[in-house]
Amino acid sequence: MGKLFFIDARTNPDVPLREGTTMFMVPRDTPGFRIGKVFNKSGWRFYQNGEMIFENARVPHANVVGKADASDMKSRGGDRTGGDIFGDLELAANALGVCEDACEQALAHSRTRTQGGKVLFEQQLVQLKVNRMYMLTEALRSFVLRVAWEHDRKMHSTNPGLAMNFSTDVIQEVTELNLEIHCDAGGEMDRRAEKLVRDSFIWSHLAGDSVQRMKVARRLAK
Repeated sequence: MGKLFFIDARTNPDVPLREGTTMFMVPRDTPGFRIGKVFNKSGWRFYQNGEMIFENARVPHANVVGKADASDMKSRGGDRTGGDIFGDLELAANALGVCEDACEQALAHSRTRTQGGKVLFEQQLVQLKVNRMYMLTEALRSFVLRVAWEHDRKMHSTNPGLAMNFSTDVIQEVTELNLEIHCDAGGEMDRRAEKLVRDSFIWSHLAGDSVQRMKVARRLAK
């Protein structure tokens, strides 16, 4: 459990939320602050979600991060690095790492596991699945590198959002294909392959639902 928390709090109720939010550093031992229930998640279990309960807790002004009423940087036209929205690039890059792991798992498993006296990789269906996994992963890699190149040059475009949406489709298909390859030879469910599938679910909520896709589409019209 963390010892220091960064909390966004509404500090000016008379203005819109985006203009009245302040970020505070809150040590865990702050009087009146405690951790409540930590939720059991299906994916991203390393990234804990839980209740943070404040009961007459007082945080000194010295613990303000940045300026008061100005913590919502992304809604003000970009991220703190000055390039395009970094959260989109970060999500796409994270998905790429998961896809790389899934590809390595699938290839290693199919080249070492036997079925009916033959190596699993000799099956044409398995080869087609591995082919598609690598094809999609490399397409996502190219998109991520393009967005990173634009980000370094502080170029603003719709590519970060498009890459984020695309990463949702890719990570879910690639991890599911990896799980299928592990199940093709029968036997018990592979926990590592299953974990990647569970982690991929998160992208539906963060990067690829219809709301996110429509937001990106509206960027195209500007």
